[in-house]
Amino acid sequence: MKQSFLLIAVMALLMAPLAAQSVKVVSPNGGESWVLHSSHAITWTSTNPGSQKVDIVLRNTGGKVGAIKSQVALSSGGWQWQDVGRLEDGTMAPAGTDYIIRIRDSGNTYSDDSNANFAISGTSPAPTLRLLIPNGGENWYRSKLNNITWKAENWTGTVNLSLFQNNVFKGVIASGQPSSAGAYSWNVGATSHGMADLGGGYRVMVSRTYPGPQLPQAALVDKSDGDFSIGLQKIPGIVRPVEINQAKTVSLTPSLSNKWHRKHEYCNALGCPLTSGGLAPDPDPSPLLRTGYRNNYDGGLCWEYLGFIYRGIVRFDLSQIKGQIKEAHVSMICTGTDSTDGTPYCDGSVMVLDGGGSGFDNPCHHYVDLPAGGGPVANDVIKVSGPNIQIVVTDLVKAWIGGQQPNHGLLFLGNNEGMSENDDRCISHFQVALSITYVPSDSWDME
Repeated sequence: MKQSFLLIAVMALLMAPLAAQSVKVVSPNGGESWVLHSSHAITWTSTNPGSQKVDIVLRNTGGKVGAIKSQVALSSGGWQWQDVGRLEDGTMAPAGTDYIIRIRDSGNTYSDDSNANFAISGTSPAPTLRLLIPNGGENWYRSKLNNITWKAENWTGTVNLSLFQNNVFKGVIASGQPSSAGAYSWNVGATSHGMADLGGGYRVMVSRTYPGPQLPQAALVDKSDGDFSIGLQKIPGIVRPVEINQAKTVSLTPSLSNKWHRKHEYCNALGCPLTSGGLAPDPDPSPLLRTGYRNNYDGGLCWEYLGFIYRGIVRFDLSQIKGQIKEAHVSMICTGTDSTDGTPYCDGSVMVLDGGGSGFDNPCHHYVDLPAGGGPVANDVIKVSGPNIQIVVTDLVKAWIGGQQPNHGLLFLGNNEGMSENDDRCISHFQVALSITYVPSDSWDME
């Protein structure tokens, strides 16, 4: 009996603060008519407020319309609705006569509603978003700061800024910028895809950021009305040794950081000694980059099968390339083939390395740009063939130089890495070079 009494007493003590805690809406409490975009105080009384927080919610006969303000101190006794009708997410509640205010704690353990409906009158203007600058005709210098400006009306939230050239998306300039800021200081040319090329046809797009499942509103997207251009800054009195905007082409020879073959070997007869090597990759003694495979089979009592897969990793030193990249391609010159049936065999696959270090199995991802002359793509891997192969890698080199893609190099492997218990081979020998055409950064306009 004593235990039951103690349990009841403890529960009563625990529930006492909750029972003592309450809130009561004072205004609006029924009959008011507030005009859209006017300013009115939402007020309440409370008991034992402590450090509690409450949410102010707008409701109508259909249920919750939206949160007006979250996490307001209960002890404050009120909150000024500076823009009647505007909800916390930036949207506007429409005019109506059946609204009530609900004040509730975050845990929804206590709440109170207006005793009767109040009205919100007037017309809610449509939300708009306009790009102001650049709006056409500007010539902005690359790598200099210029303000992109916009005007957002009748809503609050965040916006994204994107760059287009001749209606082709060139990258994100900035994201999540407060709509109310109205301006962003842009390092001209800088985007999520690297530095934009010199030239014209550019436009900036401003668009509202939509979190979650909200649908875009056409009124909240706007682009420059006309094209602007990105050029090089004019420096009075400076004479440079390079002709204005003159492009130059360099050919880079790679360092063959890794030339590997992976060796498989075993024997099948009891009492025969096992050979060493297993699956470990070994250095390739050939001075050339080789792709493909070679199998050797030795019959007899202690038959032995050895298989070799050849791959090569190359990396180019891009430290001397400082300027605007116009075009880049990798040349693969086939210097010889070695196949069992004598068929010329000059092909391979190319992948971009994601990881550093060295080894046969470096992590890599598929490079999906097609060779300049076209060619089949299987499983998103370039498969190239011919005595003189060129693969366009302009965007990749830009990303390497701009730091968007770590420059760990390229992995070359054969289209066929067959393994069989036969004497056969299918090997290609390549010389590899990277050719880059660019406008050096010291090629400035002069006055």
